[in-house]
Amino acid sequence: MLEKYRILPSLKAVIEKMYKNCQVEIKCGKISAAFDYTTGVYQGDDMLPIFFLFIMQEGKNFNFRNALYVDDSMFLFNTWNELKETASRLQKHFACFGLIMHIGNLTTKSKSEAMYFPPLLAEAKKLEEEGYLPEDIKLPHDNERISFSSNFKYLGSIITPLLKEDTKIAA
Repeated sequence: MLEKYRILPSLKAVIEKMYKNCQVEIKCGKISAAFDYTTGVYQGDDMLPIFFLFIMQEGKNFNFRNALYVDDSMFLFNTWNELKETASRLQKHFACFGLIMHIGNLTTKSKSEAMYFPPLLAEAKKLEEEGYLPEDIKLPHDNERISFSSNFKYLGSIITPLLKEDTKIAA
């Protein structure tokens, strides 16, 4: 993927070295075990948002629509209606397996969050300055809602509509 986006060979070599021959060690009291870390990026790695952008860009070519990681999920939608309809369908689908989405209501914010990414950086900056968040997504029953957020933590990185590291650095 790095070659496809014409990353300089010297930078590509540095990135490869960071992820080559890496081991993870787990300690429990005086007992420890080490094993090779061979898949994915490191939890909390500051390069994660950059790799995430590459994956999103690549996804345009392959109709990439969602990312699942253990108990975290991220879904992309092109329209408001698509987001609302799919949120309802997901909630019903999860219920078939005895699972729940963390939905809010009129008085409680949802743990499941939605985020709006404007098409232009200038628009994202303006909305951030104004503190704008879209209205909650109202689901069909019992005043259930999914709240919008101006930032959220996903796989160790803090994601914002500006897609910059400033928020994580400040945190």
